[in-house]
Amino acid sequence: SIQDTLEIFSFDGLNTMKWLRSVKHPLIVNPNDVAQIDYNRWLVTIDHATLEPTLMRKLEDFGQMPWAYIVTLKINCGSSMQDCLANQFSGDVSVERTPGGEGLRLANGLAWMPRLQQMAVVSTIDRALVIYDVKTGTANGGVSLKESSRIFLNSGADNVALHPDGSLFTGAHPKMLSFLLHSKNPTKVQSPSEAWRMVPPNSEDRGTKSWESERVFSDDGSLISGSASAFQYFSQAQ
Repeated sequence: SIQDTLEIFSFDGLNTMKWLRSVKHPLIVNPNDVAQIDYNRWLVTIDHATLEPTLMRKLEDFGQMPWAYIVTLKINCGSSMQDCLANQFSGDVSVERTPGGEGLRLANGLAWMPRLQQMAVVSTIDRALVIYDVKTGTANGGVSLKESSRIFLNSGADNVALHPDGSLFTGAHPKMLSFLLHSKNPTKVQSPSEAWRMVPPNSEDRGTKSWESERVFSDDGSLISGSASAFQYFSQAQ
C-alpha cells in the first residue's frame, strides 16, 4: 500500500527550495495540512481516521463521525534551526496524537498564530474554525491543545491563512455537496465559492469578546468554482 509522507524542504526566502528529507509514520495517514510551530515541531491535521476503500471510511463519511484529529511531529535534529538545517533535519522522528486535538469532523487547514500562541484549525463538516491555545512545555517536548473558541461560518471552510495584521482568511464552500460533485466532475458541475475574514479580539478584550467574522467574497461558481483558499493582497481579498 502507498504510505503517506511529509516532505521537508529548506527555502531561501526568494524562489529556491531544496528538498531535505521525507518523514513516514503510522500515525501520518490522510494528512491534510501542516504548520510549523518552532524549529523542529509541526502540527498536522489528519482529515480521516480511516482508509479508503473500506466500510469504516463509508461510515466515517456518511455518518459525519468526529474521528479526525491532529498529530504532533518532532524531529530530534539539534538544538536550533541552524543545527537542523546543517544536518538536513536528520534525526529520530516522534509522532503522537496531540492531546486536546481530537473530535474534529474533516480536520482541514490550520494556521499558527505565534503572537497569540494559538492555532486555528478548520473543522469543515462543523462549518467552523476551532481556535486552540497551544502549550509547548509538556513532557518530552510534546504539545497539547485546549479549545479557546469556535468561529461558525455557515460555510464549509477549507484552507486558512494568517495575515500580518493578525486576521485570518479562509476559502469556503457554502454548498458542500456541490463541491463534492464538482471535485468528481469539475467541467460539468459548478460549486459556489466564498472567502471569509476573521478578526481576533483586542488583547484587553480577550476572554470577554469573541472573534469577528465577515464574508468578503461570494460567487455562485460562475467566476470561481470550488475555491479552497483566500488571502489578502494589499487591500483586497484574493
